[in-house]
Amino acid sequence: MDTAASPPPQLRADYRKLAALYQDRRTPDRLLAHYLVERRLADSFRASTRQERENGAYNQLYDTLLREVHDHPRRAATHVPTDDYIKRQVRMLLRELRRDDVFVDIGGGDCRVALAVASHVTKSIVVDVTDELVPTVAEAPNFQFVLTKSADVPLPDASVSFIYSNQVIEHIHPDDVGERMEELYRVLKPGGRYLCRTPNKLSGPHDVSMYFDAVARGTHMCEYTYASLARTMREAGFVKPRLIIAPRAYRMFEIPFALSRPIEAVFTGVPPSMHTGICRSPIGRALLGITLMVEKPL
Repeated sequence: MDTAASPPPQLRADYRKLAALYQDRRTPDRLLAHYLVERRLADSFRASTRQERENGAYNQLYDTLLREVHDHPRRAATHVPTDDYIKRQVRMLLRELRRDDVFVDIGGGDCRVALAVASHVTKSIVVDVTDELVPTVAEAPNFQFVLTKSADVPLPDASVSFIYSNQVIEHIHPDDVGERMEELYRVLKPGGRYLCRTPNKLSGPHDVSMYFDAVARGTHMCEYTYASLARTMREAGFVKPRLIIAPRAYRMFEIPFALSRPIEAVFTGVPPSMHTGICRSPIGRALLGITLMVEKPL
């Protein structure tokens, strides 16, 4: 029997182009080290039970990853959301928000978006699985932080009117996504809106898998297309999908959701050898970066 160790994963031929695109200056051996750690942790998380996830598996995954990968991009200054990026998100949101809205940022992290929005709404809330990034002093009397576990959204039924999530749903365990959507639907008032931003599978993968694989195999548990995300939202009861073109939160324009099908059909046909150059081009990323708004029926 052959007991030789399996050969290490191979970097994609165009990994240098990807690294330059995302300002990742790590050496090939460090990319491989990161990939092996993240794959190990992600595989274990995918195999976790609901009880394990409720008991902190989400936190454990990211705490361990950052502890073992000392040069993880999340530790780099280039990964920290800039003031400009926060302002772009806020400007995009203020086009949709009303003064009487109760706003919720799911996975709001350092709470900067929610705090910036607070003065424009009745109440601003962040729901997240960790409170490590919450500022010690939040100078907004109508701001609230809510700690959660797994897919739960611990807010009362029909208590909020606008929900926002930015680069969050792709990290949710596939077995929890349906329940998370149902929870968002539950806490929204009739007529309430949910604005979801997430990377598109067709321009991905968008975790460390990008350097090695054709699909996400790291901490992005599932990357979506317009079609698959809209289907998941419809199954929870949401209606009236609106497709907003907003690369890097620069809100450019809105197009009919029906156009998402031909857009994705064009990019689906791109051969692998041209994928990076076309699907990750400025035009490709603009058209494929998902910013999708849905509503709870009245």
